[in-house]
Amino acid sequence: MSILYWFLRLFGYLISLLPYKLIFLISDFLYVIAYYLVRYRKAIVFNNLRNSFPEKNEKEIETISKKFYHNLCDFIFELIKANYISFNRLSKTFNYTNIDLINKYYDQGRSILYVGGHIPNWEISGMLLPKLVKHEVNAVYLPLSNNMFDRIMINLRSRFGVKMVSSSKSLRRFIENRKKLTLNLMVADQSPIKSEIHYWTNFLNQDTPIFLGVERIAKKMNYVVVFTRIQRIRRGNYEVSFIPVTENPKETKKFEITEKHTKLLEETIKMYPDNWLWSHRRWKHKRVQN
Repeated sequence: MSILYWFLRLFGYLISLLPYKLIFLISDFLYVIAYYLVRYRKAIVFNNLRNSFPEKNEKEIETISKKFYHNLCDFIFELIKANYISFNRLSKTFNYTNIDLINKYYDQGRSILYVGGHIPNWEISGMLLPKLVKHEVNAVYLPLSNNMFDRIMINLRSRFGVKMVSSSKSLRRFIENRKKLTLNLMVADQSPIKSEIHYWTNFLNQDTPIFLGVERIAKKMNYVVVFTRIQRIRRGNYEVSFIPVTENPKETKKFEITEKHTKLLEETIKMYPDNWLWSHRRWKHKRVQN
């Protein structure tokens, strides 16, 4: 495993030396393999798209799916390159339209829950933040089952100063940091395990279980909640904007925060449907009617 780890590090470093134009040519080749030969999770992708957009015909579904696979392949190579190039070079690929909003909350003495979804390139948009904001930046993550890849991803995500927090220890860390001003990154569009399903809503035309972690932590810690919208401008270039969900979480109604950030994600997906991660089994659980 140690030899494989260093082999992957060397491979990543060699990839990082290539210009983006050449990397995208390699990505195009990987797309052909993933879409036409391996057919990576193709049935899941098409099923998710058909259920989410019943108004679209099969040709439109196929167009979105092909763009998604192209974006996914680009995302993989952009992530590899991001592990080695400088902050100055990497930050040129992202435009944060209203980063002053985040720093305004710091000046007001407020910590933030920064919530988003699996929209490329969410990894890089988060890892750049410690050099752009005044807050200490923490990222809540679910450890990968493969220790080697978990180590690689932790090194990547933290290389500019993000402090990684395992999801199982997140509440404890929030309480320990209650006297600090922190920006806490959370991705809230995974499918909860059955024992953690406590709320369902209509999301992309489907009955969907939603994590309540964002709402619970926001109310307990009185954190401002901000949704992150990422738009792919062109290959290798992104625009990031921050949309306030609530500044007063303790004054919101039950499930109000959850509904707001979920609807903002749904709006973002509908605006840029090929950018979401359609290959995961988001709707594997079905509600049991009592």
